[in-house]
Amino acid sequence: MAPPLLLTGAGFTCNFGGFLADGMFAMIQTYVRGHRVLLDRLKQSRDYEYVYGGVVFGGLGGKDERELLLAAMKDAYSRLDAVVRYASHNRQVGVDYTALRQFIARFSGTRGSRERGYFFTLNQDLFVERHLGIAAGDTPLHLHGQLPPPLLHQQPERELTPTDCVVLSSDSDHYRRADEQSSTSFHYVKLHGSFNWQTSDGALMVVGQAKEELIAKVPILQYNLETFERELYKPRRRLCVIGYGFRDRHINARIARALEHHDLQLFVISPQSIEDLRQSFYGPKGSHQGHFIWPRLIHWPVSLSQLFPVSSPGTRNEWAKVIDAAVFGGDA
Repeated sequence: MAPPLLLTGAGFTCNFGGFLADGMFAMIQTYVRGHRVLLDRLKQSRDYEYVYGGVVFGGLGGKDERELLLAAMKDAYSRLDAVVRYASHNRQVGVDYTALRQFIARFSGTRGSRERGYFFTLNQDLFVERHLGIAAGDTPLHLHGQLPPPLLHQQPERELTPTDCVVLSSDSDHYRRADEQSSTSFHYVKLHGSFNWQTSDGALMVVGQAKEELIAKVPILQYNLETFERELYKPRRRLCVIGYGFRDRHINARIARALEHHDLQLFVISPQSIEDLRQSFYGPKGSHQGHFIWPRLIHWPVSLSQLFPVSSPGTRNEWAKVIDAAVFGGDA
């Protein structure tokens, strides 16, 4: 049986002090507060991704707005990285990092398996690179496409340097060929780019309403999304989601198709109440394909600090037993 898949979103890093959408919005509006027109756009929409897509890619506003908003996004992600750097010092986190690494390592499958394991993420932050390391448990975790990883796990608190940045290839087959020639067995796949990936326009981070259109223009992102789709559509896959709010149409469409046509089993680890999670699908801003996804998911209302409490390291609590049995086929 193929190993289960892991997918994380902003809520994953939020466990360690990271920002959710409201936090990013607050950082961006603070940065642009001196530009009345841009601030008005943000306040009226209350959705920084919508404004970002319109101003940066949609021709909305002028050059000064575009440059200011790009600078605001860079500043917000720099501040997020500053928070992430010192996550291990945050006493409020309460997560046993060793247990979390071991949990992630289980998505690599069993030793000797022909199937690669995949850890997909929609995050552009560097929390995994800094604190979970390039090794998850005893299983090496490699960036998809054989991208050179920043060696941040050796010194999680250090600032990024130019040598940590990855200049991306424009060759559409470069990353596919690299993976085909490699024997690496556990891949970390950044579906929306990364704070340390560089193009001629700066950091490659997919933000805005037209994500799939932007992804189609960038070889590494297109390859990563194709991999997500291919792996998701394998028969009777299991997908474990942590911290994703089901707001991305291109991701939801693929999950919905896998549920309908490929017998996908979908598990969501989120401390939200069942009603709050339901509202994210059926509320005023309900998720695309939410009416199809919601009835088919299994929700566990638990945080990472409850699942892997630092107060009792090495203890396998009841939540862990239930999740092990469902996701990995272990004993409940």
